[in-house]
Amino acid sequence: MAYPPFDSGIGLLRVRPSPDRRASVMTPASPRRPEWRLERHGATVELRLAGDWVASETGVRNAVEVRRIFEEADEATLRVEASGLGRWDSALIAFLAMLRQSSRTGRTQVARVDESDLPEAARRLLTLAAAGALDTTTAVRPHPSLATRVGEACLAALSESVGIAALVGESALRGAAALAHRSRTRAVDVLQRVREAGAGALGIVAIVNGLVGAILAFVGAVQLQRLGAGIYVANLVGIAVVREMAAMVTAIVMAGRTGGAYAAHLATMQGNEEIDALSALGIPVFDFLVLPRIAALVTMMPLLYLYGCALGLLGTERSPLR
Repeated sequence: MAYPPFDSGIGLLRVRPSPDRRASVMTPASPRRPEWRLERHGATVELRLAGDWVASETGVRNAVEVRRIFEEADEATLRVEASGLGRWDSALIAFLAMLRQSSRTGRTQVARVDESDLPEAARRLLTLAAAGALDTTTAVRPHPSLATRVGEACLAALSESVGIAALVGESALRGAAALAHRSRTRAVDVLQRVREAGAGALGIVAIVNGLVGAILAFVGAVQLQRLGAGIYVANLVGIAVVREMAAMVTAIVMAGRTGGAYAAHLATMQGNEEIDALSALGIPVFDFLVLPRIAALVTMMPLLYLYGCALGLLGTERSPLR
């Protein structure tokens, strides 16, 4: 786009690109290959670095070169000389860190590594890398003894027991307050939890208890028919289902289904800081979150048990040996 000439009051001033300036623009030089060579000066061996030590262009040197350097140095002081060094990044730092680590392991014959000729930025990065490696090493926990493991297990069991006792006690106190109409639990929350723990669990409770009744009838009939007592299969299944199996199976199903859902919901709220927000607003967390769920389970478990007994006996009637 052509611009009109600028009138400065003295004359016309035209701005045009200078041909000399265009000619001064140079393309970036191609990267030089990173190289090193050793020069011995008495008891000192100089490791001369040259070229561009850039990881994206030349990669990172391996530990084989480091071992070769120490083998050729042979009990001399290794001095790193970086006057011919070009561009560098983490590739140089990784190479120098391998040198430093190998010299400190005690498996080499080099007296020490002199890094005083390195750039100041490279020395700072090496210091940071060494500090990070030290922190990682010290963070490794030694294998605990048997007494330590037993003590930790006892303390964990004690802490869990205290938590369960606190939950039971608070549930009893807040439940009594709710019966006396002194709780801030909303009825709509209780009804929603009752629907989730009751009607929502009918399907899985029916399937499990029905299969348990059918299995008991099948196994009992096979064994009792050998003794001529097949008529007692109904008594066996009825007593086993009503007294033991229906209650236990229903409790396990509710613990896995409804209890797992409750734990996941509350943990998600804790992670999203929703529980902290409720506490900040002055809303009692136990009355708002825990008490409706406990009330729903206490209300629905006896009904689900009776439902499981009926489905268990129905599974007995549907057994193929009946």
